Amino acid sequence: MPLIMIADDSSTVQYFAAPPAEDTPIVEVLRAWQRIEPGRYPLRFGGLTWGNRTAETHSKHLTFEFAAAVEALQQRSWPFELTVDFSGRTVVQVAYAPGRVATATDNDPMAAFIRAAVFALSVQLRQEPTGHPLVLAVTFTGLPATGGGDQPRATSPVEDVRVWGRLEPHRFDKGATHYSSPLYRGLGGNVLAPAMRAMVVLQYVTAAAVFESAGLHGWTTQLAGVVSDNGQTIYRAQVNLPDGRAAQGSYATPGPAAVKAYLAGLRLASDNQISLTPHPKDRFSYNVVVANTSKTYRYRVVTGGAVHYADATGTFAVFERDLESDMNTVPHDLAILDRFPTPEEIALAVASGRLPAPWP
Repeated sequence: MPLIMIADDSSTVQYFAAPPAEDTPIVEVLRAWQRIEPGRYPLRFGGLTWGNRTAETHSKHLTFEFAAAVEALQQRSWPFELTVDFSGRTVVQVAYAPGRVATATDNDPMAAFIRAAVFALSVQLRQEPTGHPLVLAVTFTGLPATGGGDQPRATSPVEDVRVWGRLEPHRFDKGATHYSSPLYRGLGGNVLAPAMRAMVVLQYVTAAAVFESAGLHGWTTQLAGVVSDNGQTIYRAQVNLPDGRAAQGSYATPGPAAVKAYLAGLRLASDNQISLTPHPKDRFSYNVVVANTSKTYRYRVVTGGAVHYADATGTFAVFERDLESDMNTVPHDLAILDRFPTPEEIALAVASGRLPAPWP
């Protein structure tokens, strides 16, 4: 069952297939894209630039190029459907004009999406992007600041990834540690802090990790970009279990939508025995630990480039990084406890200024 319908009447739709992989290697597709949108996609995207690096450099993992292709379609309000079977075989459809759909099939989900997107761009050159970039920035909690309005009131992308890390630590590059991110082809982006790369890894590349992880379970995955009447794109994802059950998720960016669907699939496969509720510390971009000392400990806190100092004694929640004081005043009995902070300890740390206030 598709997540969206490209058109109500299939008899009025023309489908145009992109050149297959056996005829056009993906590196040639990237070269064509550079000619279509010189200096922009896929070499310049989301505040990042790859300069004069060649198309061959970009053809290994294709995760950043996938992100750039998503934004290229979003800025033109072109809907798409992507379906990945458990082996990675992928079919993509991009509706680039009324009654016209570009299609592509590939054994690589990233390559299939890029093939369909670039082919659509190549045959519809007169339509320039009119929308805002999909992700303008990333907030301290990892929430994307988009040009499409308010975010849905749901768990944040950072919280979802950390829940996933606790459920399947083997699918993360550093286990379930705070900074780790899900593996794709044996590599982890390892970026959850609010930085330029985070907008790519957290908001886009996690979709690729979901495609791969779902395949290891024998699940198929679907991702759709659905355009509303006001031109805003919302991303809907679905994982389909072998027994016919399906789990869904949606978000303003594709990676978090795919992660939400995957987590719902894990819960469904467990017959609702696992919990997807984030821990209170998951909302922060840096690791929160519990420390204890019988002395008064003055440590440095860095917030937005500004430095101030805080005092603590007894047991308290704090960013792990803030315990790395540049002052030689660390009490000899200061210890990090081997447990999560409680909600009450986090609330007290927020009230005292040791931790920032949570997102609304």
